[in-house]
Amino acid sequence: MPLLRSRLPLRLLALALAPSLAACAYQTRAPNVPERVPLPAEVAPADLTIEGPGAVSPETADDVRAELGRVLRASNARGGRSGRLSVRVALEGRRDAYDAIRTDGLAVIGLFPAPFGMVTEREWLSVDVTVTTPDGARLTGHGAADVTGGLWAPARRKALALALERALVDASLRASTPRGG
Repeated sequence: MPLLRSRLPLRLLALALAPSLAACAYQTRAPNVPERVPLPAEVAPADLTIEGPGAVSPETADDVRAELGRVLRASNARGGRSGRLSVRVALEGRRDAYDAIRTDGLAVIGLFPAPFGMVTEREWLSVDVTVTTPDGARLTGHGAADVTGGLWAPARRKALALALERALVDASLRASTPRGG
């Protein structure tokens, strides 16, 4: 039994669990907000529209609202600016490992690597933003994302962050493009 008395099993266990213990490696990146876009820290409930291919359940709407709030707080940690933000989120599709479990309960066996960073879901959505600056100018933009996620970085949060960043960059570029001529 020298193997049990050695520290090798503990080291192997620590090595196997390192990805889940270092969950920061799986975090969602905060969107880069262009300087000319005065992004507020939150969206008023009246300024958020959530659409889907069918009726959007209240639970899904609450989840989108919460994830969008997390993304906005993360982006404003980099130096929030004042403005008014209106957002339309179109949920275009979602697939996850739980779809397989609903069909065949034995599929749960395949989820054992989930804590180690396995991709368990895919989400695709689009975001339309309208930012009203303090001086009254309106910036509009569109962004879309199709991403995968897992236990530590949910696909919906990653998709919202990426689509929001793309929409804000689009709004910034439209604002800087001269009209006419």
